Amino acid sequence: MKLKSVLPLNRLTWLAIGSLFPLNLLAQQALPDLGAAQATDVDNQPVASATTFAGGVSVNPLAFLKEDNIDVQKPAKIVASITVDPKDVGQIADIVVYVSFANLDNQGNPALFMLDENGEVFSWDFDPINLVPFIPQVELQSTQQVDIYNSQLPEGKLQIFFGYLLADALIVNLAMQKKGPFGLAITV
Repeated sequence: MKLKSVLPLNRLTWLAIGSLFPLNLLAQQALPDLGAAQATDVDNQPVASATTFAGGVSVNPLAFLKEDNIDVQKPAKIVASITVDPKDVGQIADIVVYVSFANLDNQGNPALFMLDENGEVFSWDFDPINLVPFIPQVELQSTQQVDIYNSQLPEGKLQIFFGYLLADALIVNLAMQKKGPFGLAITV
């Protein structure tokens, strides 16, 4: 059989193939916008930053959501993206990930945890100096992709926060705010 006889496929055949394999499954899924960064200096004073965040959770390959109720029996994929402030591009930083977790029967009393580079979970005292790196000593690119988690989650309310810590202790993160929905909020 000659290759010429197989190709080119007619337009109807390409449409049929396209309906079997939707293009959106082949392309990387867009992550929901999570908003602008909060940045602080060594004295925990706010400083300006143009960094923005996106991220989501998915239990199927079709969509990432910034908030969801998910079945604990299904593996969840949590992915984030940081659009780095141009003035920070090229600097060395630690990518940090921390979470607020509450049991469903005690949601008013969440505990704080941080993730290290091996995916291990440690209690955190909310002091930025004590944060361990999730991805240590990375040269910041204009966009940093952060694959946070890909497994089953514990039952409870989970809020995920991430960002980067520069050598001069400038912290740029998607921080816990006092009001409204924020970060990735996942109820399992």
